[in-house]
Amino acid sequence: MTVAAFIPEPTRALAPVGDWHPSRYTPTLSGTEDFTTDADRLLAPAGRVWSVADADEFMADPWQVWLLRHALETYPPDWPEVELRGQLRYKQVVISLARQNGKSLVAALLVLYFLLLHKRAPRVAGFASIDKQAKIVYDRVRYAVETNPALSNEIRTTGTRGIHHRTRPGLYDTYPAKEDSVQGEPFTAAIYDELHIGLQALWDAIVVGQRAQSNTMLVGITTAGDSDSELLMSLYEQGDAAIRGEDPRFGFFVWEAATDDLTEENVIAANPAVAGGRIPLESVMDEARRMWARKKSRPKVIRYTLNRFIEGAEDAWVSSAIFNALVGPALTGDEGEIVYGLDRTADWEHASITAGIRREGRLVVEYVATIENPDHELLVDICRRLAARGAATFAMPSDTLAKVGKELKESGHRVWILGATEMQTAASSAAAAITNRNVVHDGNKILRHQSARAKRRVTGDGWRVSRSLSVGNVDAVVSLVCVLFVLGLQLDPQIDLA
Repeated sequence: MTVAAFIPEPTRALAPVGDWHPSRYTPTLSGTEDFTTDADRLLAPAGRVWSVADADEFMADPWQVWLLRHALETYPPDWPEVELRGQLRYKQVVISLARQNGKSLVAALLVLYFLLLHKRAPRVAGFASIDKQAKIVYDRVRYAVETNPALSNEIRTTGTRGIHHRTRPGLYDTYPAKEDSVQGEPFTAAIYDELHIGLQALWDAIVVGQRAQSNTMLVGITTAGDSDSELLMSLYEQGDAAIRGEDPRFGFFVWEAATDDLTEENVIAANPAVAGGRIPLESVMDEARRMWARKKSRPKVIRYTLNRFIEGAEDAWVSSAIFNALVGPALTGDEGEIVYGLDRTADWEHASITAGIRREGRLVVEYVATIENPDHELLVDICRRLAARGAATFAMPSDTLAKVGKELKESGHRVWILGATEMQTAASSAAAAITNRNVVHDGNKILRHQSARAKRRVTGDGWRVSRSLSVGNVDAVVSLVCVLFVLGLQLDPQIDLA
């Protein structure tokens, strides 16, 4: 089987409206566009992988071809350090651009390169702070394999257990965004998506894990962040140093607007797919102008359309970077009274239960369960069964579960039914405990997913977690807030807050 059987169509015919090159990037070793790169093996015009029916989205734009060639630059055959000749120049690469430009395709093409053309026995990892984002890249690679006979003969796909070589060692899989998920894993390459909410400890652990191997690479792909994006800000500093020539093994490619102003020039600078002509400029401008007219939405335009950092943590209920870093030991079941927080979605489609205790001065919480299609009787029964296991206190918001709380209270259970004022206080105190890193959670993917999308609604005298402003359900977050409120404030459970 030849390499040519795996190579995609390189570009499509487009009419550029501006310069699609990055606003700033690390120069090649030669300082010109004449350089050696392993991407030429991936991007030669054989047209056998991506030219499948109804798969136009897999065709690479000119800017994507340019980026892949630069990211996969190699040391030339006459390089003075003999041991580096032919190897990938970069050990770490950071790519930053506005949303909806095609970064998932870039990631998928890199995965195919690492899986097929990089090393004899590859171990390729995909990471994202939000599991769904890592799955997007995984599904693109899986689709490419399953729709192409040449790839299918070489690679075997699964839904949840990775993508494997059929006749030799080789694996691509996604992993949880936790530092302990990479311990002892000898990844030959890794893709880390959504760095703006990424974990410094996880990035560092991957780097350390690759240190003993030669010719490895860690690629981070992202949009701009905010003042809580500690990992991304650190990587931007490294990238700027690399542009100055201080680190030749660090690749940095950033498409960003020159200012925070909503202008065509700024949109073109941050969106290579717009500059290259694939996405109509006017459609992006129309959408951005509508959001810009609402002053509260302007930070989103600056961050996601202009790809520029914003001050503060936008309208997130807590920093995702901090929250995702607080994973630790879960409950053991023998630590005394447990506080259970409950909430449900407005349509009664799901309910969430979170448990918590105090341990050595910290608040330790664990996501217990998602209940599908609950009703009043089922939730009451589940709480009674939890109480039968040992001392328990229950906490829930009055706007969704007041009747459940009252029935439990009438049965003699310790219950907090939190009204609007108490939920506002609870949100503030929970956020403070997380920001101060006084919380440990079990890293449950539902909790992390909802926390990354939960938004604040500012009120006259504070703020609360908003069900309407948040993206998707927040029942898991609200149940967590209830637990942290009771654990943190140690309220008198005899006071009726309903």
